Amino acid sequence: MRFENKIAIVTGAGQGIGKAYAKALAIEGAHVAVADLNGEQAGRVAKEI
Repeated sequence: MRFENKIAIVTGAGQGIGKAYAKALAIEGAHVAVADLNGEQAGRVAKEI
């Protein structure tokens, strides 16, 4: 786990590249803050993570 005990803030994480980055960082052990103007989409991604 490369990012264990690290915190990542991903803007635009509700879709597209931001979503992919958020998921990848979580897989690598980071605690991810999912931020997007569309709160519904951001919530979905957060639940997936």
